[in-house]
Amino acid sequence: PYAAAAAAAQQAAAAQAAAAAAAAAATAAAARGSGAEICAEVVINDAPGAARFALTQRKTQEEICRRTHTQIVTRGRYIQGKEAAAAAQAGSNAAERPLFLRVTPGAGAGPTDESKWAAVDAACLDLRAVMAGVPVAQLPPPGTLVMQRQPPPAAAPHPGQPPYLAGHPAAAGHTAAL
Repeated sequence: PYAAAAAAAQQAAAAQAAAAAAAAAATAAAARGSGAEICAEVVINDAPGAARFALTQRKTQEEICRRTHTQIVTRGRYIQGKEAAAAAQAGSNAAERPLFLRVTPGAGAGPTDESKWAAVDAACLDLRAVMAGVPVAQLPPPGTLVMQRQPPPAAAPHPGQPPYLAGHPAAAGHTAAL
């Protein structure tokens, strides 16, 4: 029973990390076209303890930096429970932000913005893989990890159509009686 509960907790943490990753990817994609600084932030405050510990270790960060030609800096501080919600509402003061890793391209990332973004993306994917429990030594070569996209939301039901029939082929002409 304890192993199943631990596995469920780890899966929940991985799902939460994936949701945060998707939000960060959307923010990064929006920043790419605006001429903003090439960097990404991966929040690790809510990651499982073992993964958070591994990600803050110099050895782990150096290995990912070496693999992806990036620089990784640990910022913020570990914040628990209700204090984390209060810190999120307080603003972007770096001293009060939850623990995160800031990823920037390194010297070997390439001369173009495209290659620099590719290096930063590769590092972020490696960091998220470590958050999901993959040891750094077992990470595949850079560029082989891909972010899993969430399926698009289900189509909204037609006005007057019961929500349980939305998208069902047999309900093409069905409308509920008002």
